[in-house]
Amino acid sequence: MENFRCAIEDSDVNEIPFDGDYFTWSDRREGSQFVKEKLDKALGNLSWFNSFADCSITTLSAQSSDHCPILLNIAPHLAPDMKTQSSFQYEAKWDSRDDCASLIKQAWDTNPSQDSKLQETTIGLIKCKEQLQQWSRNTFKNQKKLITSKLNKLK
Repeated sequence: MENFRCAIEDSDVNEIPFDGDYFTWSDRREGSQFVKEKLDKALGNLSWFNSFADCSITTLSAQSSDHCPILLNIAPHLAPDMKTQSSFQYEAKWDSRDDCASLIKQAWDTNPSQDSKLQETTIGLIKCKEQLQQWSRNTFKNQKKLITSKLNKLK
């Protein structure tokens, strides 16, 4: 570990600042046995910080592990506030729908040109997410009721 620390010092890099929880691992014990550690770092050199002055690292919540993933945010002014946004997941069942593929294509095709490819991609993903959420609500809104009704009939 000492060799790693020396390599970092010799490389003239600095740690990218963390937003939120500093620790990325816990032993999931309770009481006085509970241990949290910071196992992850993101590093950048002077050129990196000049290019991405507002960058930061966000510690995400651990889903099925004792280890929290970290997210590098290089354009915080383009990203939605992660603390108030619910997560978005693309549903595998959507692949079987032709209207889903055309919706995604339409979202990307109407994406106006931006100053950078990063901005274009970020805005395209946001538009895709919004349109897919709306489409899913409209397309599958009665699915849950239908399943519940059929389950009740089976009982």
